[in-house]
Amino acid sequence: MLGVVLLDLRMPDMDGFEVAERLRADPATAGVPIIVLTHLEMTRAERDRLAGRVSHLAQKGHLDRVELVDLVARLSGPHAGEQERVP
Repeated sequence: MLGVVLLDLRMPDMDGFEVAERLRADPATAGVPIIVLTHLEMTRAERDRLAGRVSHLAQKGHLDRVELVDLVARLSGPHAGEQERVP
């Protein structure tokens, strides 16, 4: 069963960038879509670090519940595993 990970990049005692990297490196979780929701203003270097590792990147407060539910459904639906491009 394919799931979806909702990930914040800044967590107490954890680095969300490293979490994404570890999820992709583990064969058991490599195909699980990752949605990053963050308050951070992302630098180009941070976006580059996430490129190819996450399915979607969104600013907290800019994605409402309906959009989030639609995104989760799309990423866990029949076309799951197709990565969206991180801007």
